[in-house]
Amino acid sequence: MAGLHLVVHGRVQGVGFRAYVKSIAEGMDLRGAVWNSRTGTVEVVVEAEEASKLSSFVEAIQHGPGYVGRVDVTRSEINNLGPGFEIRPTI
Repeated sequence: MAGLHLVVHGRVQGVGFRAYVKSIAEGMDLRGAVWNSRTGTVEVVVEAEEASKLSSFVEAIQHGPGYVGRVDVTRSEINNLGPGFEIRPTI
């Protein structure tokens, strides 16, 4: 299974960005989680059966509420995410 860890920079906290990310992920049938970090970024872990879905996901979240300045993407093996996509508390 293909997985990514994303760090989204910009004005992405307090604007409904996490709910937007969750909606996009669920619409694409992806598993993972999204949370605010104390540094002002939003972090996402996401996995998919098809790597092409991940590219589409990264593109889609850049058009959400607020302002996305940049997205740092790290490919990784992510295990034990469980079913579905969740919004987690701030870390």
